[in-house]
Amino acid sequence: MNIGILGDGAMACLYGAFLSQKNNVVLIGRNKEKSEQLKKIGICVNEGGANGKETKFSPDAAIAGENLSIKFDILILFVKSYAVKSVLEANRDKIGPETYVMCLQNGAGHDSVISGFVQKEKIIVGTTQHGASSPEIGKINHTGRGATRFGWAFDCGQDSGFLEGLAENFVSCGFESEVCGNIKEVIWHKLFTNASASITTAILQVPMDFLAKDENAWKIVADLVAELVAVANADGCNFDLAKITAEVRGTCEKSVGGLTSIYSDIKFGRKTEVDAISGFALKKGMELGIPVPRTEMAVRIIHALEGK
Repeated sequence: MNIGILGDGAMACLYGAFLSQKNNVVLIGRNKEKSEQLKKIGICVNEGGANGKETKFSPDAAIAGENLSIKFDILILFVKSYAVKSVLEANRDKIGPETYVMCLQNGAGHDSVISGFVQKEKIIVGTTQHGASSPEIGKINHTGRGATRFGWAFDCGQDSGFLEGLAENFVSCGFESEVCGNIKEVIWHKLFTNASASITTAILQVPMDFLAKDENAWKIVADLVAELVAVANADGCNFDLAKITAEVRGTCEKSVGGLTSIYSDIKFGRKTEVDAISGFALKKGMELGIPVPRTEMAVRIIHALEGK
């Protein structure tokens, strides 16, 4: 399969590296120097810290606008949510009439942006439980593992054959994968933690486990979860608030010293993905007539911190 990875950050490199075992993979970034370096040195994935197993992979690399003779079967987005539109604009030439576009990024609502570039029946959305960091170009630390779940973004009566084949391909490359008939619930499920606990770690500048230890911090998180579940259920899902709240608390308790990406974005003065996380829930709540004042406040605080 010809696979284009739109992005060359840590997660893009992780997926590009593993998928290159069975596929023709091209990492498509925006920095020519970085692209040339990745092409030259490849990607070394570390599976376990200082003494972990390291494996070398050699996917191809290119930059947006570079003339490639490849007809891509699928393009997989691994860029910041706010960059989706500009990245697709820069890579219009990579999207053929038979090309699928897949999004495994944080947050939700990307499908509406992608639909401006590709037919709705060819858009795939999903989530991944894998994590990665990149201490230097060509070096990837594989920091988290789990399932990759995906499904059709829009129900256009598509046959599931392509998705099943894609899942088999991912599995053969080392990614546990599952095709989901109701991918909306999967995406909402991941959003519950990101739009409550992760957002609160950014606002308070604390690690995840602090949220479960401090009574006031946990009340903030629990109130956000209640709003998110109300919106998700109004959106056609069927979540149990008590169960979801317990799951989010359990995630916080297990993540001792855990620092989220949005925590780091605020700490180092970077633009965040809040509009695709809490902002998605805020927009959906407004559409469905569900009041979400705490979520709205969280979005405004994050944007104020960005402005700061």
